[in-house]
Amino acid sequence: MIQIITKHSRKALLLIILMIFAINILLIMISLLYGNQDIRHQSLKTSAPPISINGNSELSSESTGGTGTYNDPYIIENTYIDGLGSDFCINISNTNRYFMIENCTLINQAPKASLKFNNVTNGIIIKTKINQGLVFISNSVNVTIAHNNIFNGSSIALSNMNNSIFYNNSVIKCEEVRMLDCYSNNMSLNNIINSTYAGLILSGSNNNTVQNNEIYDGDQYGIAIWDNSKDNNVNNNYVYNNKDGEFDIDTGLELQNVIEDNYIKYKEEPSNGDNFPPIDWRIILIYTIIIGGIAALVIGVPVYLHRRSVKEKKKYMLPED
Repeated sequence: MIQIITKHSRKALLLIILMIFAINILLIMISLLYGNQDIRHQSLKTSAPPISINGNSELSSESTGGTGTYNDPYIIENTYIDGLGSDFCINISNTNRYFMIENCTLINQAPKASLKFNNVTNGIIIKTKINQGLVFISNSVNVTIAHNNIFNGSSIALSNMNNSIFYNNSVIKCEEVRMLDCYSNNMSLNNIINSTYAGLILSGSNNNTVQNNEIYDGDQYGIAIWDNSKDNNVNNNYVYNNKDGEFDIDTGLELQNVIEDNYIKYKEEPSNGDNFPPIDWRIILIYTIIIGGIAALVIGVPVYLHRRSVKEKKKYMLPED
């Protein structure tokens, strides 16, 4: 009898191991597909006082690595800064060497700033959490703000910027994202913006691209084009549930900007499938396989064990007279 139980246990254990292995493979596929397994991003952060940098030499002194070149930028990373109501958490000005702020957490009390750049060239802010406080980038060139979580802040002000990118950020419960006097190839792409005032504002800004953003639940407009902003390309954005409307465009500017192929869903209208972005069938397929595998594990193993048990018992039962 002991031998029979051992045989059952081995086969059941093998089935369980195979199912767990299959599920783990699927989870690894998801992590690789959506790029959320950056080990450096999970590193523990070191608490630090506010950082103020003026010029390349101070940038070099404050960095934790790098040489300031394109292929080896200066690094400020894994740092937790609580501004405690001071003027800023990180303030950088008058630099043109390459640098990267990565995997930091910046907290301050609005309307003070969490992050300030002025006269900066070649800066990157990536995978950083910014909680409260203003983000103010001014008079800067070739600045990339990407893959950040910005929330509970006053606003994000991008002023007099050139050839810069605001990409794939999550901006939640901030007043607005305002591009003021920005020109020449600035791009706002793939951001999620949930504002308490207006979503994204172009003010006196020319020749910029606003594309593939999701902008929703603002107290005023989703996207505003004001103050003689011209030659901007605004397309393929998903704009919905903004109280004063999805777009606010100054008179005469409709024909001076390219505004097309935006998904618009007004709050008072019923849901329309044509207004939603395309479904990512990869996600549906992966989760269908995972759910199917778990269901097979939960249902299949007990059924298998029961059938094997009945079969083995029959082997050792004496025939009836």
